[in-house]
Amino acid sequence: MILSLLLFCFLLILLLRNYTKGVTQVFVLSTFLSHFVMLGHNVFTYISLIALVLYFFNNSLLSTLQWRNTPTFIPLLIAIVSILLSNFWGYSSHTLIAFSVIASNIVLLLIMYATYKKHPQTVTSAALRTSLIYGFVIGSYALFETVTRSNPYIDMVNALGSYTDINFIEEIRYGLKRSQSIFSMHTTSGAVCIVLFSFLLVAKKMKYLNSRFATITIALLFFACIATGSRSVIFGIMVCLFMFFKGKYMMPKYWI
Repeated sequence: MILSLLLFCFLLILLLRNYTKGVTQVFVLSTFLSHFVMLGHNVFTYISLIALVLYFFNNSLLSTLQWRNTPTFIPLLIAIVSILLSNFWGYSSHTLIAFSVIASNIVLLLIMYATYKKHPQTVTSAALRTSLIYGFVIGSYALFETVTRSNPYIDMVNALGSYTDINFIEEIRYGLKRSQSIFSMHTTSGAVCIVLFSFLLVAKKMKYLNSRFATITIALLFFACIATGSRSVIFGIMVCLFMFFKGKYMMPKYWI
């Protein structure tokens, strides 16, 4: 509880100091934040609701109406309607949970789009920096976990009762301990690593990143995906690599 409260206060300060950077960091770290339990819910839910309230203080009604221009506005609107109908017609009603899910998992996407359209350079810079540090921590800790076959961090948060789900993966796959890094499950770690790996690799290809640190982080994230031992994660990252495959190499002259 103490760790979750400290994390919440830190994120609140970030949002109050610089909303654009703060909400971007919350968005990037969303999966990690959703692990920490505080007052019956997770930290990500609380901080998302605060980000939503602060958004209306920092933006005009006209800016809010720009949400409808979000490329995924229609699918997100359908998802909102689906959640509300399921809550109303379902076997039991969980109105508070339904609205918190909408605010933290759907509306935050709309906020990020509107914020990016207003401050593209600031959002891009904050997302890249946060993803680099986040990815390096995940990847390097996955390497440590694989080599030592231990996870002191998970032991610590379990002892403190900070995570919503208490789990320590001890399974061996392909001769290696399944790596969960700083997450409650190895598959969660793999999903986050795939997203960060693809995002940073695209950024590097587009010359947004040129440092050696970025190359090391990308390599660590690739290793972290393999170290999960999850076939879905391994196949997933292989599919993502097709983004960088040029169609011309399918021509017979490159194979004969």
